[in-house]
Amino acid sequence: MSARRARVRTAVRMVMRRRLRSALAAGGVAVALASLLIAITIAERGRVSALQDIRRMGATVLTVTAESSRNRGTRGRTGSVVRTLTLRDARDVEGMVPGVIAVAAEYRSVVPVKSGGLARQATVAGIEPSYASIREAPLAAGRFFEPGDETAGDLVAVLGARIAQDLFEGRAALGQSIRLGGLRFAVIGILPERGTGLDAFNEDEVVFIPLKTARRRLFQADYVHRLFIRADPGADLSEVELAVAAVLRIRHRETALDPVDFRVQDQRRLVTLRGTVIKRLGAFEITATVALLATGACGIFALQQFAVRERRAEIGTRRALGATRSMVFAQFLIEAGLVTGGGAVWGILLGTWGARMAGGTVQPSLAVLGFVACLAAGLDPAIQPARAAASLSP
Repeated sequence: MSARRARVRTAVRMVMRRRLRSALAAGGVAVALASLLIAITIAERGRVSALQDIRRMGATVLTVTAESSRNRGTRGRTGSVVRTLTLRDARDVEGMVPGVIAVAAEYRSVVPVKSGGLARQATVAGIEPSYASIREAPLAAGRFFEPGDETAGDLVAVLGARIAQDLFEGRAALGQSIRLGGLRFAVIGILPERGTGLDAFNEDEVVFIPLKTARRRLFQADYVHRLFIRADPGADLSEVELAVAAVLRIRHRETALDPVDFRVQDQRRLVTLRGTVIKRLGAFEITATVALLATGACGIFALQQFAVRERRAEIGTRRALGATRSMVFAQFLIEAGLVTGGGAVWGILLGTWGARMAGGTVQPSLAVLGFVACLAAGLDPAIQPARAAASLSP
C-alpha cells in the first residue's frame, strides 16, 4: 500500500511540475466531455419536448386550412382571403368520414381589444364549442363555450394566459369584461399557459369567442379559415386524412387534376420535422465531441512522449536503483490517469453547468459513463509512451 501511495505522490509531483502542459491536456479532455454531456442533454430535452408537443397539439388531430387556388364561380377568393371553406364542409366531414370524433370550425382575425384603460391588438378566434374536447386540456379557471352559447351567439370570451395577464395585470380576469370591435364580452374562462396550440399558433395570445358571434356580429363572414378534426385513436390517421380530402374535393367539385383550395395537415409532421432537426443537431454535436476527445487523447499522448524524452536520465537512475519495468510503466500510466481524470472531472462540472444553462439536467449515469469513456480515451494513447519508458536501459 505504501509503494502505491509513493507512486501516486510521485505522479502528482511530476504532473504539477509541468503544469501548463498538464492543464492544456486536461483542458482538451474537459471540453470534449462537457460538449458531449451538453449535446446529449439538449437532444434528450428536445425528445421530451417533442413528445410533449405531440400530447399538447394532439397526435390524432388534423387541421384543414383554406388555401389560395384559382377562382371558381361563386367560390372565388378576393386577394389573399380564401372563402371556400364553410361550416357545411365541417358538418359533412363530421358525418361522412369514418373515424372522426369531433370537428370544430374556426374564423380568426386581429382586432383591437380593450379592458379599462388598456388597449392592444389581439388575435380573436371564433371557434365552435367542440374545440374544447378536441383540445383535451383543462382550463385554468372558468369554463369553455357550451352549445347554448354558440346557438345564441352570446358575447362571451375565453382568454389565453398571456393576454389575460396583459389586460388585467395582477387582477382576476374571470368575470371581468373586455371590448372587441365595440362589443362588450364577458370573460367566462382563462386558459393555462400552453404555448403552441393545435395549429402552431401561440394559444396564450388568443381571445376565443363563439364562432357564430364572430361570424355574424363581429366580422360579418359566411366562411371559415380552418377546421380542427380529431380522429379516433384507433383509426389509421393517414386513411382519415385521405378520406377528409376526398370529401372536401367532392364538396368543392374538384377533380384529381384541379389545384385544391385546402390543405389537410397532420400535426405529427410538425413535431417530426422539429425532432429530425434536433437529432441532426445532436449528431453533429456528438461528432464534434468525438473530434475534440480525439484531440484531447492526442494531447495526452504528446504530453507523455515529451515526458519520456525529458526524463530519460531520471528513468535510467530509477532502473539502476531497482525499479522494475512494470513499476515505470505503472508510473507513467498513473500520471496519464491523473491528467485525464482531472480533465474529466472538470468536464463534468462544465457540462453540468452548461446543461443547466440550457434548461436540462445531466443524469448521474451519463456523467459516470462519460468519465469512464474519457479515462479510457486518455489511458489508451498513454500506453505506448509508457512502454517506451519502461523499456529504457538503466
